[in-house]
Amino acid sequence: MPESVGHGFAQFEFGESLAGNHSRSYTVLRKLGWGMNSSTWLVQDQSNQAYFALKALNGHCTKYAAEGVSWELPALQRITSTPGHDPSPHCLRLVDHFSLPGKGSAGRHICLVTPLFGGDITRYARTSNLLRYPLPLAKRILLHTLRALNDLHECGVVHTDIKPDNIFFDTTLENEDIRVLLESDPSRRHQAEASYDGIVHAAVSQPLPLPTIEEFTKCTFVLGDLGSAQPIGQRITDHICPESLRPPEIYIGGPWDEKVDIWSFGCLVYEIVTGMPLFNTKEGNVDGVHLDTTEIMLFQMIAHTREVFLAKQLSVSPLAGHYFNETCQLKKGPGHYLYQTEHWVVRNSDGDISTDKAKEVVRFMRRCLRLDPEDRASAKELLQDEWFEDAA
Repeated sequence: MPESVGHGFAQFEFGESLAGNHSRSYTVLRKLGWGMNSSTWLVQDQSNQAYFALKALNGHCTKYAAEGVSWELPALQRITSTPGHDPSPHCLRLVDHFSLPGKGSAGRHICLVTPLFGGDITRYARTSNLLRYPLPLAKRILLHTLRALNDLHECGVVHTDIKPDNIFFDTTLENEDIRVLLESDPSRRHQAEASYDGIVHAAVSQPLPLPTIEEFTKCTFVLGDLGSAQPIGQRITDHICPESLRPPEIYIGGPWDEKVDIWSFGCLVYEIVTGMPLFNTKEGNVDGVHLDTTEIMLFQMIAHTREVFLAKQLSVSPLAGHYFNETCQLKKGPGHYLYQTEHWVVRNSDGDISTDKAKEVVRFMRRCLRLDPEDRASAKELLQDEWFEDAA
């Protein structure tokens, strides 16, 4: 599908040479995967034979970037090259970037060259049939993610799309392993099919093989995909965060800043520890009262945080009047519930986490899950929390 209707994916040939900056060139070796707005390719730097990942934005997303709607490249540049700033090993690092014309109706493609990763934790869990992470591993993943968040916020960047799919781990493969892999499992293409520009042979996505669980527990985890990143203090769009990880200020149309990431991180703590999402986003009935998605989310937020929305927050949130009355109570709902969230942690861990450990998890979560963003701890403050004392 062409760039003009929201697509325009890159079509590279295996062995094709792509010209980067500073006289660098990259050889395309295979397609690793694709997402809504881009595809990712394994490339090799022709100057030193090092392997990298190349993310090629589709034509539609590249056009958005040119219009300032997408801020991914500026965010990566800020993280990588801010004067006096030593980038965290848990933040995605930009190696090179360039733009090139696509084929046919695909438009242009911004290409972002980054270190090569082994995959994301969602794929690892799904492929390995891992229902949830053991608590020590969960803490490691979360600690590394929080270090990345602290780094982003110090650079003036809000991620706005924190989720397991965007947490990557370093590859355990050496250069020789990759060379052998390419020989034993050559890059492939799909059968010919008709497209907007004629007949194409699309590349097959062939991600790198996953590490063993023993190797995985020692991996370095990196917060990636800055496709939804925004500069602190400059709101490009309010359409941010996956629904189940979206903070209350977004649902009620209020002002927001980097603390949206802290709320999402608090939800992520529960999800990484238990393997289950904290919030149910489906509309439905609660004690006979039908609630839409926003209403049911606001109800659950109150129940999990054990807080109430205050007038000072609701008064600066244009959508609050749709859901709250003049006494700051939900217009629709079964009353004031208080969830025993620690019991949910024990239950969803099938007893692997004791009640005492669950209370520690929930205590830490609630430092992130405050209804008023001003009350949430910062990433820097959370890094000092005793919950991470035994994490590496």
